Amino acid sequence: MPIAEKPANARTELPHLRTLHSKTWDTATGEHVLHIQPQPVHFRHESGELRDIDTSWQRDGDTFFCDTAPYIVRTNTAGIGFDITDRQSGARCNLSLESPVPADVKPRAHGERLIFPNAAPDLDIEFRLLAARFKTFQMLQSAAAPREFAWRVTGDLPAIAMLSDSVFGVDADKQRLDLTVINADGILREVWSGKTIVRDPVTRIPALSDIVSFPVVIDPTFNVAVTAGPDDGYTFRTIGAFRDIGYPYVTVGRASSSSDQVDGGWRFNNVVVPQGATISSATLTLNLDHTTGSAASTFFGYATDNAQGWVSYTRTPSSVTRTTASTALAAQTGSGSRAISVTAIVQEIVNRAGWASGNSLSLIGRGNGSTNRKYNYWSSYDLAPASAGSLSITYSGGGGGGGPDGYPVAFLSNGIGLQ
Repeated sequence: MPIAEKPANARTELPHLRTLHSKTWDTATGEHVLHIQPQPVHFRHESGELRDIDTSWQRDGDTFFCDTAPYIVRTNTAGIGFDITDRQSGARCNLSLESPVPADVKPRAHGERLIFPNAAPDLDIEFRLLAARFKTFQMLQSAAAPREFAWRVTGDLPAIAMLSDSVFGVDADKQRLDLTVINADGILREVWSGKTIVRDPVTRIPALSDIVSFPVVIDPTFNVAVTAGPDDGYTFRTIGAFRDIGYPYVTVGRASSSSDQVDGGWRFNNVVVPQGATISSATLTLNLDHTTGSAASTFFGYATDNAQGWVSYTRTPSSVTRTTASTALAAQTGSGSRAISVTAIVQEIVNRAGWASGNSLSLIGRGNGSTNRKYNYWSSYDLAPASAGSLSITYSGGGGGGGPDGYPVAFLSNGIGLQ
């Protein structure tokens, strides 16, 4: 299915301002609307063009395929498996299910989902197309379902290295498998012990649990080159380590003392807004997964011309210089999407003399609650790319670039949005 959505006030897309993660539209009032999404909305075609991503499965005889994404994938002609090529690197591999021996079932396509029902007793298998990842789900419907899987892996080592694995159920928040091994014979063996690895929501320390609720989903993922985990995460101020890849939430709140606040950070790359542009609105959209108590926070920007990536202990959401402009966010409860106005913050950053169209900017949520152990848990890119933070900016005017109407030719940049 197509990834990008057209804003309600947009009139015409400006293709010369495309980046992998953003679109820019003209409006009836002459302003421009830039929308940067955490997952890519374009892929770079072999021609060099940035084209719209469409993650719908297409049928070709007895096989299904997709060639309108950052990867090219086609199902095997026999059995259950797929051949996939990463467009950016050219790396290719093939996976084919060998054990349990799959039943002769016909898959059903539903948009981005391709489902093999009853591939084995109490087992469904699903291939799902996402903007930056290709996922294979083994859905164990009961305790009688298979617990060991063997996939034959062939292809390039760089592509094989893109494979990762996890197991999760309704009682576990995206866990790792107990054991995953690719042997010298080219077999990827997945063994599930029947337990789940439950992580403490605050410390993230894992522990095995015998409490299992079905269905359980084993989730091998082919991670293509476009990834964004390191650009959103959080820091305990008194510890200083930046927690990003593998952490499902960007946590903001207060820990066990007034000095031990928890601050979150979101970095957006290749922001195609000219220096000195007038920002009529800028909105950071976050998905609140859940809360512990109700935590208030304040949002700032990273006061720099071109925000570099987060680095533990030296460049974290807690330690960098913040903008003067800020937005207070009242204590939150419940869950769901939150639209946070960051207009003044973005205006302050693009007004900097060293700002240039295509630079990166970072936004910071600082915990400022007065009660211990109250947190907001914002969905991270690692939890669900489509639910990670996105940024929309409506602007006009500003300094020149290299493209039509004084705006830069974005597709010449190597930036990849929220990276």
